[in-house]
Amino acid sequence: MSTYSEYAKYLVSKSGRSLQVPNLPQFAVRRPGDEVRHRPQRLRYVTGVPGVYEEPKFDNLVAPDEPVGSFDGPEDDCCAKPTQVKMNYTTRQPAWVAYDRKVLRFFGYFKEAITERREENHRVRRCVVCYYLEDGSMSIDEPREDNSGIPQGVFLRRHRVPKSNGSFVGLHDFVVGGQLEVYARTFFLLACDPFTRTFLQKSGIEVGPDQEYPYATPHHQFRRDFSRRVQAAGDSNTHFWAGPSLKSLELDKKVLRFYACWDDRGSLFGDRHAYIVHYYLSDDTVEVLEVHARNSGRDPFPKLLNRMKLPKHVYEVGACPMSAESRAKLNYKYYHFTELKIGGTVEVYNRKLLLHDCDEFTKSFYITYCNRTPKDFAPIKIADSELTRPKVKFPPHEGFGSDYDSLQSCLHLIPKPAKRDTMRFIEQEGKVMRFNAKMVDNPALAIRLNSVEKSRKFVISYFIVDDTIQVFEPPVRNSGIVGGKFFERGPVNKRDGKKYLARDMFIGARVSVFGRSFELLDADEYTLEFMESNHWSFPKSDVVRIVENTVEALARQYPDSNSALNALQTALLAHDYNGNSSVEIEELMPALNEVCPGALSTQQEAITLCRSFGVGRVDHTREASSLSIGAMVEQVKRAITRTLGPVDSSAATQAPQTGASAELTMEDMF
Repeated sequence: MSTYSEYAKYLVSKSGRSLQVPNLPQFAVRRPGDEVRHRPQRLRYVTGVPGVYEEPKFDNLVAPDEPVGSFDGPEDDCCAKPTQVKMNYTTRQPAWVAYDRKVLRFFGYFKEAITERREENHRVRRCVVCYYLEDGSMSIDEPREDNSGIPQGVFLRRHRVPKSNGSFVGLHDFVVGGQLEVYARTFFLLACDPFTRTFLQKSGIEVGPDQEYPYATPHHQFRRDFSRRVQAAGDSNTHFWAGPSLKSLELDKKVLRFYACWDDRGSLFGDRHAYIVHYYLSDDTVEVLEVHARNSGRDPFPKLLNRMKLPKHVYEVGACPMSAESRAKLNYKYYHFTELKIGGTVEVYNRKLLLHDCDEFTKSFYITYCNRTPKDFAPIKIADSELTRPKVKFPPHEGFGSDYDSLQSCLHLIPKPAKRDTMRFIEQEGKVMRFNAKMVDNPALAIRLNSVEKSRKFVISYFIVDDTIQVFEPPVRNSGIVGGKFFERGPVNKRDGKKYLARDMFIGARVSVFGRSFELLDADEYTLEFMESNHWSFPKSDVVRIVENTVEALARQYPDSNSALNALQTALLAHDYNGNSSVEIEELMPALNEVCPGALSTQQEAITLCRSFGVGRVDHTREASSLSIGAMVEQVKRAITRTLGPVDSSAATQAPQTGASAELTMEDMF
């Protein structure tokens, strides 16, 4: 023997006994019966349908008539996809899967014998027969009819019905136009629904045409004769005062509905309450329901008055309950439907309800039977009292913490921290506007400063990320004043209670910080460039707006463009003390206010003009201490044509040119 495993097999075959061979590599002996013999799984889903399917066999693999894929198939068979091969499964779906929720419905009737009435000897009772295909069961239901006096509904509960021969009622026992015997009772099948007809025709079962219910029955003849009876002549409302049996038949389920309200605001803690009044015509009873408003704070009690005859007065109640005959003898008076009208009142046990509206059935009833007109049913508008929510008055800030912290202590028992604007923090973090300032008098608070306080210089920093202000005083040697932080960073409110915003900070503005007034004198280059680049938020740094204001001021003073430009150029040249066709920044405001009052209101606007039309202005540099007269006049000339008309070039004075500044246009400013 070449190997030990072959020798072991030889010994087993000779001795007929198995030898225990260790489970080592190359020493395993596979014995008969060691193969995997799992139970085949037959309950599976195929194309989304559960069922019992046999295992596929290779013998059943056939080529489909047409490829399953969206193409005509590959030319080479080795490139064929599995989806192009069709498997034939042996399908055996149970009935509860194949016919799940499939019900056949037939319409018919059965005859019930009547022996205790002389008007009829039998009665036709309609029914609906349902046959459930999944388990062969059936059920019979009888449609309910109003005031029939017969217990109707489920006539036969769902189950398999046996026949007289011991078998069960099946599909072939249901024939349209035929009879079906169920527990010795014969049912006549007259029709079926469209689904049932289609299913039976596909199954190869002939279905007859639908038939009508028999109407020539004694019961229908009696009801037809009753409806054709002759009413009493002379009064159309006779049946309303007829006997109780006739009245209940004629007016059953006919209810008059009125909308009413009870005004109880005259009493302590009173209010206006809404109600719905129902008047039942069948027995002249009244029911009053409450209308509950949302969040009204009242108990949701359903009824103010249970259904009963409503007396007009509150009568005394004796020791024993009084019968209807006793009340009739005492001539007790009750409300009748002829006494109800829109605008009238109904007294419900000392509560006067005002009837202000009704529904459409009530209107048509009164117009038909009580000779009333539609004008009698004009609704009355009930003016609801406007509830004014009192405004919460918060106490003033006492100085401890921020305004937000003080407000949160008034709104919440446990104050919530302020929510930071994340986008603003990302965009505006690190952006600080710095101004040089000095302390000035505050007439509003009657604060006057001495010469030492007026000589103090400060640096005011405005943090855009959270609208806070910080005041710093640079130390000065031998001044006798300790420099450093004058005001810690925090929000500062104006006199109207609102915080200082970025647009409130400009050169020439006054900032009041807890009683101390500061005037902003100058700003650093970063602050000026930031304000000019965001000129939509800083109107004092918008050069286009400043030029338009100048043009509007000139239009109010002069009738045409030529005279306005000549006056502007003359006023600017009058303040040209250096003779270089420029105006110093200190003389710009007086020069413009002489020719066009109100054109410039702050020093910030003068600085913006000088930075845009300054003498010696070059690219990437906006610092300038004087204004070029030629550049200013040229820009005003371009803008004034839209207001006062075109400029006459022959009559206009030639503006002086000062180097490259006169060639600047409005597009070159930014």
